[in-house]
Amino acid sequence: MKRNRLRALLVLPCILGACGAPRIAGVPVEDPVLVAGLRKRVEAPYPASFRAQHRVTLTFRGKQFDFTGYLLVRRPGTWRAMAFGEFGGSLFDIAAFPGRGLRIIKNPGAIRERWLTGPAADIIKILYLPPEGEPVSVSKTPSSIVLAYFRGTGALEFGFPGGESGLAESRFSVSRGGAVYDIVYSDYAEFAGLEQKVPRHIVVENKRMQLRLDMDLIKFEPMEIPENYFAI
Repeated sequence: MKRNRLRALLVLPCILGACGAPRIAGVPVEDPVLVAGLRKRVEAPYPASFRAQHRVTLTFRGKQFDFTGYLLVRRPGTWRAMAFGEFGGSLFDIAAFPGRGLRIIKNPGAIRERWLTGPAADIIKILYLPPEGEPVSVSKTPSSIVLAYFRGTGALEFGFPGGESGLAESRFSVSRGGAVYDIVYSDYAEFAGLEQKVPRHIVVENKRMQLRLDMDLIKFEPMEIPENYFAI
């Protein structure tokens, strides 16, 4: 029954790509210190290689489903994400490899494949992998400063309200593939061997679709991920 609930929750978000938003226009930002600070927040929130475990609550149109997520990341673009239900049953296992694309390793939860390879994969990349290359533009609007990048075949825009850069909470919006996500990193903590602090709580929300993810970090380990962890 739990798997059926998750499947039902994830079917409708397949239309996230239809939630379009106009491209944000603004005046160029010339302050190099401000730009460097915002780029660091976008491009280096996590170390180059790590594994993590999160407790996740997915809310879609008032209905909730809890699961545990396991994540392996190795830059520039290798990652693997696994999800398990409350009683340990596997929900999905997906991975991405540079030059080889995305692969669905397991999908016993019978979740729509286009959701796993679309919005789910996009959210993972937005949260844990930095955009490739330099920002194509940095502009200021009346309400935010926007860094725009190219990723794959589409644009990726990070909007920071007022350019605020406090570490207690990092709040920004991301426009990707026609979907707009509001993201908040908070409860930053130090981890051995890391220069930067890592957020222990993440909220991802698509208000138009009434979709929200609340993620609490259970375990975080900066490490070189062995190749066999990605063997499929």
